[in-house]
Amino acid sequence: MDQVAQILQNTVNLNFLDNYRLIYNHLKQIENIPPFSDKYYSFAESARNFMPVIYLLGFIKAFIKAIFPLFIIPLFLGFKNSLTRSHILVLFIVFSFLITFYYSLIVRDFVSTRFLFVPAFLLFPWIGVGMVRILNFVKRSSKQKTLAAVFIIVFILMPAGKIANSCSKHDNTISIAGRWLGKETKYNNARILTNDMRIPFYAGRNLYSNQEKDLLQYGNDLHNHEDVEQFATVNRVDLIILKISEKEEEILPTFKHFKKIKEFSGRKRIAVIYRSKEF
Repeated sequence: MDQVAQILQNTVNLNFLDNYRLIYNHLKQIENIPPFSDKYYSFAESARNFMPVIYLLGFIKAFIKAIFPLFIIPLFLGFKNSLTRSHILVLFIVFSFLITFYYSLIVRDFVSTRFLFVPAFLLFPWIGVGMVRILNFVKRSSKQKTLAAVFIIVFILMPAGKIANSCSKHDNTISIAGRWLGKETKYNNARILTNDMRIPFYAGRNLYSNQEKDLLQYGNDLHNHEDVEQFATVNRVDLIILKISEKEEEILPTFKHFKKIKEFSGRKRIAVIYRSKEF
């Protein structure tokens, strides 16, 4: 309940827009820096002024990905039936989920596709109705066998192949690193610098009310190890948590004032945790 109250208070005070303002101001600062044109309606200026629209487009893309893009066709056909009160209630729940996750996207500047699976699944009855309509059309067609083959490929084999491919590429390094950090109670109050906020999120850190600024995000190039350590030292960081691609393992830094305490390796990613020698 305390966390809910904190979120509501931050919403009333517009504190949830802190990260939004930070990105907005950054885009404003780089408008005059090449390759931007330093003229009206440049890309940087347009992106800054239309950030909510850009967020919305990215959010729609993520939601369509959660549904499976080709299922949009039967979904559209499924909505041709009149809506009952029960249908309206389900759609209201879907809309509530989407508004909540869109809010989360603006607050944290990222949204995981898996969070959108619940509202996506709630739309599957309409997708099923749409598929029935498509099958009825196939049965009435003179090219029944051809259309049936297309239906099987598009709506059965392709989704199944995508799921199998996703499972084979699944990498839970980030969640494992976060859960390990969450169990290490001695780091509960540690000041963290990371290039992936999902790790402290999985550790149970509150990303919504980062009032003490104990979570810092590093967005610069990791190849320059001295810059990373200098940034961490200036900001009095206790832990540095870095996520890199498995292909870039050679860029893992070695610091003077931070000691590597844990490394997590997955199929695609590596997460490394460094602790300040003064902590």
